[in-house]
Amino acid sequence: MSLDATRWAWTAPVESCPQRTVLLSLADRAGEDHKAWPSIKRLEVDTKCDRKTIMKVLERLQEINLIRFTEETRGNGVKVYQLVGVRGREDDLTSTKKGTSTKIGTSTKNGTSTSTKIGTATSTKIGTQNLPIESTNESTNIYKEKFNFADALFSQGADQKLISEYMEVRKAKKAVNSETAFKSLISEQQKSGLTLNQVLEHCVVNSWKGFKAEWIKNQNTVHGQQNKPSRWDEIQQLIAKEEQGNDSYGY
Repeated sequence: MSLDATRWAWTAPVESCPQRTVLLSLADRAGEDHKAWPSIKRLEVDTKCDRKTIMKVLERLQEINLIRFTEETRGNGVKVYQLVGVRGREDDLTSTKKGTSTKIGTSTKNGTSTSTKIGTATSTKIGTQNLPIESTNESTNIYKEKFNFADALFSQGADQKLISEYMEVRKAKKAVNSETAFKSLISEQQKSGLTLNQVLEHCVVNSWKGFKAEWIKNQNTVHGQQNKPSRWDEIQQLIAKEEQGNDSYGY
């Protein structure tokens, strides 16, 4: 989470309440580079708006130049958006430096300039300048603490039950639920060619706190067989068959 982005989202010149809530949701998930990639499903949960409304809002926010699509995607094709116009507190400090000069004014010989050097200038260096540095560190720490591994999996379309089971495995293995670990998991999932739910199922069944694409290949080599449908796929197939049966009987 970027505090600068959230503060900006509250004051950005939006045109409607849905635009404000979508912008706040993007800002809440933005990193220090002000990029965010929540799924449409996650935005629906955050804003309580339907998918059609969210798609229109995202399009309009791009038209009024508050966000832009970076041409990047994450996970299952989730678009990465860049917040446009976010000003950090470092930018405010730079503006203050450019607009104020402590050297121009009362003559040094009159004594007033001494007051300026000891008072205002010292205050600027020790007080105001330190504030953004400390606040930036604070923002970084909050961003790390606020990252939620389970929510990140859910935003990528993972099944809630599989997420819960996988998080129990990670807890038992004392795994660190960091953003780096999450990105590594998604990267290996994409290499494997499996869905995220299939990867989570493998991790739960094998008690893996992490995942490597090569592990699946090694398993297939050892057993000398092709990938079989996962338990998750079998469940989905059974549900589909049951629904087809109900349709045929007019249920």
